[in-house]
Amino acid sequence: MRFLVGAQIAVLADQDGRVVVNKDRDFRDGHLLSGSPRRLPVVATGNITNAALSALFAANLDAVLTAFDEVAFVEIGPGALVLHRPREDGRYRSS
Repeated sequence: MRFLVGAQIAVLADQDGRVVVNKDRDFRDGHLLSGSPRRLPVVATGNITNAALSALFAANLDAVLTAFDEVAFVEIGPGALVLHRPREDGRYRSS
């Protein structure tokens, strides 16, 4: 079995036009520092069951996809969808 590290997963996602969905801070940091992966939905829920996670995405999938028309970094939680927009200085702000 071959295991990939986060940076390799990000590169593959970017090459294939895919999105990396995760709760891992390393992907968020990589996106903020280098812009990879290009599109990043971060799950901000704490510990929840797989069924609850699936329900959260099912309820918000259209909103997440629409958000990617505007931004590259979206945070999805049980009560909010946060769009992170880069400021003119390159740092991020939330909206």
